[in-house]
Amino acid sequence: APGPATPQPWGAHPTKRTTFYVQVLDPAEGSIEIEGYMPKVKSATLFDDGSKVRVKKGNTGVVITIPPEKVKPIDTIVVLTLR
Repeated sequence: APGPATPQPWGAHPTKRTTFYVQVLDPAEGSIEIEGYMPKVKSATLFDDGSKVRVKKGNTGVVITIPPEKVKPIDTIVVLTLR
């Protein structure tokens, strides 16, 4: 399976990993869309306490919604476990 990054001029980053860490520095309104990334997500949780995070397919990628009370002031890490 391809990695979450799109191919670059230097090559691609293929991987068979099923766990990805998304570092969210600016969650805006609590939702972010990772454009061009449409994996089949088994679960999405916060790295620090394991609480669930909502994930759905958006128009151009996967949309992650972090509960406002769980957003960290500097960065929030979401763990995506893929099918």
